[in-house]
Amino acid sequence: TLGELHPNYAATINNIGSLYHKHEDYNKALEYFLITEKIQKATIGESHPTYAACLNNIAWIHYALGDNTQALALCRKSTSILRAASIPRTHPFFQAAIQLQEELSE
Repeated sequence: TLGELHPNYAATINNIGSLYHKHEDYNKALEYFLITEKIQKATIGESHPTYAACLNNIAWIHYALGDNTQALALCRKSTSILRAASIPRTHPFFQAAIQLQEELSE
């Protein structure tokens, strides 16, 4: 078995969160994304681009729940990690963060 601290397990939990997000069950999505964040923080660390994408997923949920302050804070942290990792702005992780920032500025 892979165990609960394996990156593949985190990916599966993240995918479940994404399904809940798609079906607009934001509280359940947040629950799964927070589990993913905890696993990724412990396994790949806070400077990894995948961790940044996880933070952005959580930011989208906060935005959907109307917590724009938390959404913006997480989005900024996500983009900061991506910049530090030299991820190009054309990368899908970066594009998702930029899209959210645009939504929040409207």
